[in-house]
Amino acid sequence: MDKVFFQKIYQNILEHKLRAGIIGLLIVASIYYTYTKFFIPQLPLRYSTATIKKSTIVSSIVGSGQVSTLNKLDIKPLASGIVTDIKVKSGDIVKAGQVLLIIDQRSVSASLIQAQASYNKIVNALTAADLNTYQGNIANAASDLGKSKVDTANTVATAQATVDTAYNNLKLAEGGESSQIMTQSYQNGVIFLQSTLAKLDSALTAADNILGTDNTLANDSFEQYLSMLDSNQINYSKFDYLLVKEARQKAGAAIALLSSHSPHSDVDAALDLTAGALESSIRLFADMATMLTATPPVGSLTQASLDTMKSSVASQRSAATTQYSSLISEQETLVNDKNSYISYQAAYQKALRDLDAAKATAINTVQTKEFALQQAKDALYTKQNPRKEDLDSAKAQLTSAIDNYNNTIVRAPFDGKVATLTAQKGVQVGGQVGDLTAAVTLITAQKIATISLNEVDVAKIKLGQKATLTFDALPDLTIAGQVTQIDNIGTVTQGVVNYNIQVSFLSDTDEVKSGMSARAAIILDTRPDVLVAPLVAVKTNSNQNYVEVLNLSDLIPVTNVNNQSTAKHSPQKVNVQIGLSDDTNVEIISGLKEGDLVVVQTTNPNIAKTTANTPAASGIRIPGLTGGGGGRQGG
Repeated sequence: MDKVFFQKIYQNILEHKLRAGIIGLLIVASIYYTYTKFFIPQLPLRYSTATIKKSTIVSSIVGSGQVSTLNKLDIKPLASGIVTDIKVKSGDIVKAGQVLLIIDQRSVSASLIQAQASYNKIVNALTAADLNTYQGNIANAASDLGKSKVDTANTVATAQATVDTAYNNLKLAEGGESSQIMTQSYQNGVIFLQSTLAKLDSALTAADNILGTDNTLANDSFEQYLSMLDSNQINYSKFDYLLVKEARQKAGAAIALLSSHSPHSDVDAALDLTAGALESSIRLFADMATMLTATPPVGSLTQASLDTMKSSVASQRSAATTQYSSLISEQETLVNDKNSYISYQAAYQKALRDLDAAKATAINTVQTKEFALQQAKDALYTKQNPRKEDLDSAKAQLTSAIDNYNNTIVRAPFDGKVATLTAQKGVQVGGQVGDLTAAVTLITAQKIATISLNEVDVAKIKLGQKATLTFDALPDLTIAGQVTQIDNIGTVTQGVVNYNIQVSFLSDTDEVKSGMSARAAIILDTRPDVLVAPLVAVKTNSNQNYVEVLNLSDLIPVTNVNNQSTAKHSPQKVNVQIGLSDDTNVEIISGLKEGDLVVVQTTNPNIAKTTANTPAASGIRIPGLTGGGGGRQGG
């Protein structure tokens, strides 16, 4: 019992020691973190940089294989067409460069002549005819520019005049009910009411001359015949006459009190009373027309007299209707004038916008014409002083045309003997892309390198492409070569399909022995004199390539560390477009200029860890070529 008791005590002591140890380690770690975080000074980042410069980028595909001695070589034309001439026969001994056969040259000859003419046109001096044409283009562009300046100036002037008019209208409408526009409109309304009152009086007189309500003697000669066919109609007319008379008196009383300074509400009220009187007047003459229809030409009332009365009633009804419409228009004008400030304000703002648009269009139009004029001048200058890129392009086209022409002449690549002659005069050779039928077979002791390529790379290989050969056993030796054969059938090894190609040596040396390991770099494309950057300087983010750029003036060299500097400001991210690449460099199509400094490596001295930029492309260097080696094509 006592032994168990002491064992428990011992176990508790051990557990407490373990907890204490863990707590002690945590305290030490916290103290160390706090010290390094807040008491040890942080050093700035260090950058290794490279300068953007011009060089040559070569795109190539690299493969490995072995050297062998070729006993039989199939000669396959690089051009396709009809054989027009055969210079050898089976059994002939031929020398390297000797013509074996010729393919139809008409098309390539025409292309060569055209390319030569284009090249000569750039190189040769400007002709008198060309000078007249270019000077005519400049004169036309200058004339267009002058006309555009006049037209746009007129357009802007018109827009400015519209702004001025809109501004004047806006000023007239300021003040609401007290504005000049409202004052003038109500003064016109008073004049209109006064003239309308006179027309109402004239209408009442004309009606009374027929009805005889107030002037009882006016219709004595025919009163007894009025409305004989419908006695009610004359009663309706006389009742209407009294209503018009009453309405006229009310309107007249209101109008009599008006002046050019009367309150607008008084004018509005008089307009409403006058409108009622005119409505009653229209109804009066409508009923009188019905009354006269019910009146026959009897007794002393002749048809001519009856027609005269009908004409008078119709005329008075028409006049009353016209005057009523005018009064309604007058009221609408007053309403519109009350709202005129808002409408004129909107018109003024629109006029200002139209003026700004006219000015912007004028500037854009003139600038476009100025650009066209400058283009015409530049075209003449370029013609008189060809640009290097134009000259290089024409030269490249001429070189391509020469190559196409030379490809129609099939020559022996090496010394040898004609074993078989498959080609026949007048028969097509070359054919479609991928047709590898031999035209001539030579027996030769020429060395070749059999190179294995995967199915992706072999699809880019063509007969006649140049290559460079290097050898593991002879590291200082480089030999030029040429692709002379491509296998149509591949071999599958562990699920990977490979094809063999043959690269023939264009020069020979006894140092290279049959069976030696060889590496061939088949050249796909070459870009001379282009901007290049180190591959490690180019980064990619969301399919966008970019580099980090520093200013030389911002760099502070790090003491005792080669090619490392700190910077006063952080690097600037610059998007770039890249082209071809080799194993160390990549072509910069846009985004940078010669002399820019780009970051190739970032070092954080506080954690002793270096961050090197991830290259955007990779490749293999072609030995012996200026400006770097070969590489796969960049994106």
